[in-house]
Amino acid sequence: MLGEWTKAALINCIARHHRYRSYLEICSASTGLRYDEIDRSILTNRHRLMYRVPEGHSDGMTVDFATPGLDTNECIREIFARRLRFDIILVDPWHEYDTSTRDLRDALSLLKPRGTIVVHDCLPSSEELASPAYRIGDWCGLTYKAYLDFVTARPEVEYRTVDIDFGCGVIRARPLLARLRERMRASGEREALIERWNAFGDDFGAAYRFMQEHKQTLCRLRSVEDFNRDEEGSSAELEPHRRCAGG
Repeated sequence: MLGEWTKAALINCIARHHRYRSYLEICSASTGLRYDEIDRSILTNRHRLMYRVPEGHSDGMTVDFATPGLDTNECIREIFARRLRFDIILVDPWHEYDTSTRDLRDALSLLKPRGTIVVHDCLPSSEELASPAYRIGDWCGLTYKAYLDFVTARPEVEYRTVDIDFGCGVIRARPLLARLRERMRASGEREALIERWNAFGDDFGAAYRFMQEHKQTLCRLRSVEDFNRDEEGSSAELEPHRRCAGG
């Protein structure tokens, strides 16, 4: 592997494998932060939705849809009015539970049928990083919990969590036939695990510790090497010898 595997490197790699062209980033003014690393030669149609934008804020890059507060309804309405849909969407939200859940829901509604959502901060390495309240420095908040609640409640999506950069969730729509096969394969053990997960509710400390104990199964955790092999296999008919490196 060359270079560092970040969320941007993962997005670029997925886009190469699947020949994606359009990209949306949903972020706050203090998240995202790697928009300039998205490969413009691949993702030629790029947009960014940013909220919690202070007056006069600029990072030198284009923000297509912006709002000063947490409410993104007008931004989403404008995207729908312009009939924009996207091959790949990064969700790097303000890391409270409600904003994370909302951004995931909005991303799914804006995704093209064979598209991919990448979610940042899905595997915080410590309970302090997973604090429900904002903390100075690295803060993953409750995005990991919103992500797991979101994907485990939706049989119409499939997901994996790549073990890089505080955890990057990868979400895709699951075709109907794949849903039926998954239902047939689903083990009672996994269903019981998800039932136990759901029982934690707002007990965030217990939820975090449970997630860490069962992350391999609950998060469907993949190393970046295994994930990359999966991607190569899924796109083998189009590009049988393509291999991506981080950087």
